Amino acid sequence: MDMVETFKTIYVSCQRLILPNIAAALSMSYLHKYQKVNVTCLDSGSTDLNILYIAAIFLGCKTTENLRSMRDIYNIVTKTMDETISLSELDKMYVANKEKIIVKEHELLRVLSFDVELDLPHKYLLNIARHLNIIQGQVRIAWSFLNDAFLSSKCAEAKPEVVAAACLLLALEVSMQELKKSSEENTKNGVEGDKDEHLVRATPTLATRWWNGFGIEDSDILHAAGWICQICIEHSTT
Repeated sequence: MDMVETFKTIYVSCQRLILPNIAAALSMSYLHKYQKVNVTCLDSGSTDLNILYIAAIFLGCKTTENLRSMRDIYNIVTKTMDETISLSELDKMYVANKEKIIVKEHELLRVLSFDVELDLPHKYLLNIARHLNIIQGQVRIAWSFLNDAFLSSKCAEAKPEVVAAACLLLALEVSMQELKKSSEENTKNGVEGDKDEHLVRATPTLATRWWNGFGIEDSDILHAAGWICQICIEHSTT
Protein backbone atom coordinates (compact mmCIF):
# COMPACT_ATOMS: atom_id res chain seq x y z
CA MET A 1 0.00 0.00 0.00
CA ASP A 2 1.57 3.34 -1.07
CA MET A 3 1.47 6.49 1.03
CA VAL A 4 -1.51 8.07 -0.71
CA GLU A 5 -3.51 4.85 -0.38
CA THR A 6 -2.56 4.64 3.29
CA PHE A 7 -4.01 8.04 4.11
CA LYS A 8 -6.95 7.55 1.76
CA THR A 9 -7.91 4.59 3.95
CA ILE A 10 -8.22 6.94 6.93
CA TYR A 11 -9.95 9.62 4.86
CA VAL A 12 -12.54 7.20 3.45
CA SER A 13 -13.06 5.56 6.85
CA CYS A 14 -13.76 8.96 8.42
CA GLN A 15 -16.28 9.71 5.68
CA ARG A 16 -18.03 6.40 6.32
CA LEU A 17 -18.11 7.21 10.03
CA ILE A 18 -19.71 10.58 9.11
CA LEU A 19 -16.95 12.51 10.85
CA PRO A 20 -16.25 16.21 10.19
CA ASN A 21 -13.17 17.17 8.18
CA ILE A 22 -11.41 18.42 11.31
CA ALA A 23 -11.55 14.95 12.91
CA ALA A 24 -10.19 13.35 9.74
CA ALA A 25 -7.43 15.97 9.47
CA LEU A 26 -6.40 15.43 13.09
CA SER A 27 -6.35 11.65 12.65
CA MET A 28 -4.09 11.93 9.60
CA SER A 29 -1.89 14.51 11.34
CA TYR A 30 -1.39 12.15 14.29
CA LEU A 31 -0.33 9.44 11.89
CA HIS A 32 2.08 11.77 10.06
CA LYS A 33 3.72 12.68 13.37
CA TYR A 34 3.86 9.04 14.45
CA GLN A 35 5.50 8.08 11.16
CA LYS A 36 8.17 10.74 11.65
CA VAL A 37 9.27 8.90 14.80
CA ASN A 38 8.56 5.37 13.53
CA VAL A 39 9.74 5.64 9.93
CA THR A 40 8.77 2.13 8.81
CA CYS A 41 5.40 1.97 10.57
CA LEU A 42 3.45 2.37 7.31
CA ASP A 43 5.53 0.00 5.19
CA SER A 44 3.51 -2.60 3.32
CA GLY A 45 5.20 -5.34 5.35
CA SER A 46 4.22 -3.80 8.68
CA THR A 47 1.79 -5.80 10.78
CA ASP A 48 -1.37 -4.45 12.39
CA LEU A 49 -1.63 -1.40 10.12
CA ASN A 50 -5.36 -1.34 10.76
CA ILE A 51 -4.68 -1.11 14.52
CA LEU A 52 -2.64 2.05 13.95
CA TYR A 53 -5.32 3.60 11.72
CA ILE A 54 -8.07 2.77 14.22
CA ALA A 55 -6.11 4.22 17.14
CA ALA A 56 -5.47 7.46 15.21
CA ILE A 57 -9.14 7.88 14.27
CA PHE A 58 -10.31 6.93 17.78
CA LEU A 59 -8.03 9.62 19.23
CA GLY A 60 -9.15 12.16 16.62
CA CYS A 61 -12.78 11.46 17.52
CA LYS A 62 -12.15 12.01 21.22
CA THR A 63 -10.15 15.20 20.64
CA THR A 64 -12.92 16.77 18.54
CA GLU A 65 -15.70 15.33 20.74
CA ASN A 66 -17.19 13.48 17.78
CA LEU A 67 -17.36 10.22 19.65
CA ARG A 68 -17.64 6.90 17.85
CA SER A 69 -17.37 3.49 19.49
CA MET A 70 -14.11 1.63 19.12
CA ARG A 71 -16.02 -1.30 17.61
CA ASP A 72 -17.63 0.91 14.93
CA ILE A 73 -14.26 2.41 14.01
CA TYR A 74 -12.71 -1.06 13.93
CA ASN A 75 -15.42 -2.42 11.66
CA ILE A 76 -15.34 0.53 9.24
CA VAL A 77 -11.54 0.71 8.94
CA THR A 78 -11.12 -3.05 8.56
CA LYS A 79 -13.89 -3.26 5.94
CA THR A 80 -12.41 -0.28 4.10
CA MET A 81 -9.11 -2.16 3.90
CA ASP A 82 -10.74 -5.47 2.95
CA GLU A 83 -14.36 -5.49 1.78
CA THR A 84 -14.44 -9.31 1.72
CA ILE A 85 -14.29 -9.71 5.52
CA SER A 86 -17.56 -11.04 6.97
CA LEU A 87 -19.33 -9.66 10.04
CA SER A 88 -18.62 -12.82 12.03
CA GLU A 89 -14.91 -12.49 11.21
CA LEU A 90 -14.99 -8.83 12.26
CA ASP A 91 -16.44 -9.76 15.65
CA LYS A 92 -13.69 -12.29 16.33
CA MET A 93 -10.97 -9.92 15.11
CA TYR A 94 -12.26 -7.05 17.25
CA VAL A 95 -12.24 -9.15 20.43
CA ALA A 96 -8.69 -10.30 19.64
CA ASN A 97 -7.40 -6.79 18.86
CA LYS A 98 -9.22 -4.50 21.31
CA GLU A 99 -6.32 -4.37 23.78
CA LYS A 100 -3.86 -3.72 20.94
CA ILE A 101 -5.85 -0.63 19.93
CA ILE A 102 -5.71 0.76 23.47
CA VAL A 103 -1.96 0.14 23.65
CA LYS A 104 -1.44 1.81 20.25
CA GLU A 105 -3.51 4.83 21.29
CA HIS A 106 -1.30 5.28 24.35
CA GLU A 107 1.76 4.97 22.12
CA LEU A 108 0.38 7.69 19.83
CA LEU A 109 -0.22 9.93 22.83
CA ARG A 110 3.38 9.51 23.98
CA VAL A 111 4.70 10.37 20.52
CA LEU A 112 2.47 13.46 20.53
CA SER A 113 3.65 14.30 24.07
CA PHE A 114 -0.08 14.27 24.91
CA ASP A 115 -0.48 17.46 22.82
CA VAL A 116 -3.52 16.43 20.77
CA GLU A 117 -4.81 19.95 20.02
CA LEU A 118 -2.90 20.65 16.81
CA ASP A 119 -2.83 23.94 14.90
CA LEU A 120 -4.64 23.03 11.67
CA PRO A 121 -4.99 25.12 8.47
CA HIS A 122 -8.80 25.13 8.46
CA LYS A 123 -9.31 28.22 10.63
CA TYR A 124 -6.67 30.13 8.65
CA LEU A 125 -8.39 29.25 5.39
CA LEU A 126 -11.74 30.56 6.63
CA ASN A 127 -10.22 33.71 8.13
CA ILE A 128 -8.28 34.59 4.97
CA ALA A 129 -11.32 33.85 2.80
CA ARG A 130 -13.47 36.11 4.98
CA HIS A 131 -10.88 38.91 4.86
CA LEU A 132 -10.67 38.70 1.04
CA ASN A 133 -14.47 38.38 0.60
CA ILE A 134 -14.04 35.13 -1.29
CA ILE A 135 -17.36 33.56 -2.33
CA GLN A 136 -18.58 30.26 -0.88
CA GLY A 137 -18.09 28.32 -4.09
CA GLN A 138 -14.41 29.23 -4.17
CA VAL A 139 -14.03 28.38 -0.47
CA ARG A 140 -15.53 24.93 -1.13
CA ILE A 141 -12.93 24.32 -3.84
CA ALA A 142 -10.17 25.41 -1.44
CA TRP A 143 -11.59 23.11 1.25
CA SER A 144 -11.40 20.21 -1.20
CA PHE A 145 -7.74 20.99 -1.89
CA LEU A 146 -7.15 21.11 1.87
CA ASN A 147 -8.70 17.67 2.38
CA ASP A 148 -6.29 16.25 -0.20
CA ALA A 149 -3.33 18.12 1.31
CA PHE A 150 -3.54 15.96 4.44
CA LEU A 151 -2.72 12.90 2.33
CA SER A 152 0.88 14.20 2.26
CA SER A 153 3.30 14.24 5.19
CA LYS A 154 4.35 17.71 4.01
CA CYS A 155 1.07 19.05 5.41
CA ALA A 156 2.26 18.23 8.93
CA GLU A 157 5.62 19.92 8.29
CA ALA A 158 4.39 23.15 6.66
CA LYS A 159 3.02 26.16 8.50
CA PRO A 160 -0.79 25.84 8.66
CA GLU A 161 -1.36 29.38 7.37
CA VAL A 162 0.83 28.64 4.33
CA VAL A 163 -1.11 25.45 3.54
CA ALA A 164 -4.39 27.35 3.89
CA ALA A 165 -3.24 30.18 1.62
CA ALA A 166 -1.90 27.71 -0.97
CA CYS A 167 -5.26 25.91 -1.09
CA LEU A 168 -7.03 29.24 -1.57
CA LEU A 169 -4.56 30.23 -4.28
CA LEU A 170 -5.25 27.01 -6.19
CA ALA A 171 -9.00 27.38 -5.70
CA LEU A 172 -8.97 30.95 -6.99
CA GLU A 173 -6.96 29.97 -10.06
CA VAL A 174 -9.34 27.07 -10.82
CA SER A 175 -12.34 29.32 -10.27
CA MET A 176 -10.86 32.08 -12.43
CA GLN A 177 -10.33 29.69 -15.33
CA GLU A 178 -13.91 28.42 -15.04
CA LEU A 179 -15.31 31.96 -14.85
CA LYS A 180 -13.32 33.12 -17.88
CA LYS A 181 -14.46 30.08 -19.86
CA SER A 182 -18.09 30.72 -18.89
CA SER A 183 -17.78 34.41 -19.78
CA GLU A 184 -16.26 33.58 -23.18
CA GLU A 185 -19.04 31.08 -23.94
CA ASN A 186 -21.69 33.64 -22.95
CA THR A 187 -20.12 36.24 -25.22
CA LYS A 188 -19.91 33.73 -28.07
CA ASN A 189 -23.58 32.81 -27.66
CA GLY A 190 -24.70 36.41 -27.30
CA VAL A 191 -25.71 35.94 -23.67
CA GLU A 192 -25.08 38.69 -21.14
CA GLY A 193 -22.60 37.51 -18.51
CA ASP A 194 -22.40 40.47 -16.17
CA LYS A 195 -22.33 38.22 -13.10
CA ASP A 196 -19.37 36.17 -14.37
CA GLU A 197 -17.48 39.29 -15.44
CA HIS A 198 -18.06 40.85 -12.01
CA LEU A 199 -16.72 37.74 -10.26
CA VAL A 200 -13.65 37.70 -12.52
CA ARG A 201 -12.90 41.31 -11.58
CA ALA A 202 -13.57 40.67 -7.87
CA THR A 203 -11.45 37.50 -7.58
CA PRO A 204 -7.96 38.13 -6.11
CA THR A 205 -5.27 37.22 -8.67
CA LEU A 206 -1.65 36.10 -8.60
CA ALA A 207 -0.57 39.58 -9.64
CA THR A 208 -1.93 41.11 -6.43
CA ARG A 209 0.17 38.74 -4.26
CA TRP A 210 -2.57 38.96 -1.64
CA TRP A 211 -0.83 36.37 0.58
CA ASN A 212 1.92 38.88 1.43
CA GLY A 213 -0.68 40.75 3.47
CA PHE A 214 -0.87 37.71 5.75
CA GLY A 215 2.89 37.48 6.25
CA ILE A 216 3.37 34.64 3.75
CA GLU A 217 6.38 34.65 1.41
CA ASP A 218 6.03 34.02 -2.33
CA SER A 219 8.41 31.05 -2.25
CA ASP A 220 6.51 29.38 0.62
CA ILE A 221 3.06 29.58 -0.95
CA LEU A 222 4.28 28.50 -4.40
CA HIS A 223 6.15 25.53 -2.91
CA ALA A 224 3.06 24.47 -0.96
CA ALA A 225 0.81 24.90 -3.99
CA GLY A 226 3.18 22.65 -5.95
CA TRP A 227 3.08 19.68 -3.60
CA ILE A 228 -0.66 20.06 -3.02
CA CYS A 229 -1.20 19.90 -6.79
CA GLN A 230 0.98 16.79 -6.93
CA ILE A 231 -0.91 15.01 -4.16
CA CYS A 232 -4.23 15.90 -5.82
CA ILE A 233 -3.00 14.33 -9.07
CA GLU A 234 -1.88 11.19 -7.22
CA HIS A 235 -5.20 11.07 -5.34
CA SER A 236 -7.22 11.32 -8.55
CA THR A 237 -5.28 8.51 -10.23
CA THR A 238 -5.40 5.97 -7.37
